[in-house]
Amino acid sequence: MSAEYNINDLCYLCSKPFGIEKVNEDHIFQQQFIRRKHPKAKGFNYAGTLLAHENCNNSFGGAGKGAESICKKALHLLEILCSPNTLIGHLRDLPIVAINSSSLPEFTSNDVAFFKFNDTSNLPYKDFTSSDYFSDKEKINPFRIPTNIALSTLAKSTAGFLIKRFGYPQNSRWRILAIPYYAEDDDFSFDEIMGNVKPLEVGIKVWIKPENNGWLAVYKFNRFLVYFCFEPTASTYFQQLKKKFVNIDCLFFESDKLIDLINYDWGNYPL
Repeated sequence: MSAEYNINDLCYLCSKPFGIEKVNEDHIFQQQFIRRKHPKAKGFNYAGTLLAHENCNNSFGGAGKGAESICKKALHLLEILCSPNTLIGHLRDLPIVAINSSSLPEFTSNDVAFFKFNDTSNLPYKDFTSSDYFSDKEKINPFRIPTNIALSTLAKSTAGFLIKRFGYPQNSRWRILAIPYYAEDDDFSFDEIMGNVKPLEVGIKVWIKPENNGWLAVYKFNRFLVYFCFEPTASTYFQQLKKKFVNIDCLFFESDKLIDLINYDWGNYPL
């Protein structure tokens, strides 16, 4: 989608002036999640758009590739991995996660390869349970790739809300603490704590409020929750939060530009 712009304005993703490069409107909320025929249906929050360099937008997924294009599948995979029905155990002394392929009906062979899973659906049981089968297979943390994809995409979306709705200064450094959590059911709301908000889509909401000279946001995607904390300058707030969330990952991103969320490996916040 093209748009008129001032060449001196800043791209919200790379924080550089537009200049003479092509510019388009980037949807704050990922359009792949919208199931309604009309995105401005009554009772839903159409998050709107922000101007960005066309190349920046496309590199994040605006052209049907990148983190945004795979985010929906990453979230689905996280839901499956967190399900009590998913087998997490050992096979011949090797730690494994076994997922029934019917749980991921939209996954292609490319998706399986992207998330570094091994497709054994067409192999006899004796073949993939032998020690030889795993001899040349890479050991991975199955949560790592989908978590990185989900956090980077949702962090970018939440940052867009802050800029669009609350005028978050674009010349500030991005310091984001992300605390992902998977709930046992999706029958919960943060309306009483953080204020009533309209859903972005069925089962999807984001709550945002000022907190400790920064911003606190809660992104709810069905049963998957992410607590996002934004602060433009370093303080002790993140350390205080990390101490409150015992035995829960508190992951951290820091950069002058949101475009660095692409392929970012979210690590634990250092105390």
